Amino acid sequence: EPHLSRCTAYRHWLVGSSGTTSYLLGASRLLVITPSLIISNQLLNDFGSGEKATDAFLFKRGIVKQDDQLRRFVPSDAALITSTKEVVRYNRIGFPSLTIANAHKFGEVSNVNIADLKKESFDWCSLMRRTTTRQRHGKKIVHHFDRSPTVFITATATSKGEYILGPKQPCYTLSREDAVLQGVIRPVEFEEVGSAADDDTEAIRRTCGKIREKLAMHNEQDPTTQHQAMILVGTIAESQTVARIYNEVAGNVVCLSYAGKASREVVTSFKANKLQCLVIVGKLLEGFDQKSVSVVGILRNVAAASRVLFTQFVGRAVHKMTPADPVTAMVVSHVRHNQRENFEVFCQPTIATVDPMDDDDIDAQPDEMVVDSDE
Repeated sequence: EPHLSRCTAYRHWLVGSSGTTSYLLGASRLLVITPSLIISNQLLNDFGSGEKATDAFLFKRGIVKQDDQLRRFVPSDAALITSTKEVVRYNRIGFPSLTIANAHKFGEVSNVNIADLKKESFDWCSLMRRTTTRQRHGKKIVHHFDRSPTVFITATATSKGEYILGPKQPCYTLSREDAVLQGVIRPVEFEEVGSAADDDTEAIRRTCGKIREKLAMHNEQDPTTQHQAMILVGTIAESQTVARIYNEVAGNVVCLSYAGKASREVVTSFKANKLQCLVIVGKLLEGFDQKSVSVVGILRNVAAASRVLFTQFVGRAVHKMTPADPVTAMVVSHVRHNQRENFEVFCQPTIATVDPMDDDDIDAQPDEMVVDSDE
């Protein structure tokens, strides 16, 4: 919209940053900065520039109903930046109409000097929240492309008690309640299990059992979908333990840990619905869209100071499969982790003093460290 100016925050409630970003197709040269490579790939599909144009958000939501109409909105050329040498090459020959990258391609772990990039390369920049508020190089990107309007798309518009843009308020807000009433997202319920007397193993076992119970209920409510779950824990070791116990409860290998140096093939299997559950630590906390996820488990203490983590993680379960999706998203936690208060304030604006980092793409790949020659 014309009134959107540089550094404008768009606040939504777990509706999907990916889908919202795809509305910016009016830009002739759009840069989208994401937290991770997995989210970048997801966005490429949301724009219709992946393997199938019909994977586009506008088509899946029924906003554009025919394939031939969709072609008007799909970018004529798009690039998913996977190495810093690509940034250097496009800076020389010109960036395409859609460029998707994570902030690390321009950051301290890369050899790209952002000052060398042409300021006129883009006429719009879109940034998912964590790439700017926590990462210094994310902020550098915003300041460098100061000739381009920039829109922030976030479910958590505050940090340390203040709006992430300082005194400027969000230009648009969609409350969670309105999103539920409009049928955009699932309603959410919370259930606590176990007792304070449970030891670690019993607490995990009870939580996993309840998660499987809720998934079975959701499969009965919507037999067209095999629903899935994600569990948040505190350490890599805990993620492996929880995955093992979940599989013991299930009697089969249906759950894996995606933490630390785990292969992205784990996420590929989960996206293909070959796994029932995924256990995570610092990965896929924001922006990950798998609509069959209807249950999230929390097996760690999420302090009030970092309540944004609770908000972002619960958001993994609220995306509807279809507008008629009858399922209510479930948050399951053990009483030892004291998460009821977080859920009770879930509908309120999230005031975070600690902003958790999604580490999915923090570790630089070898090709990000070396800028190849232009041979």
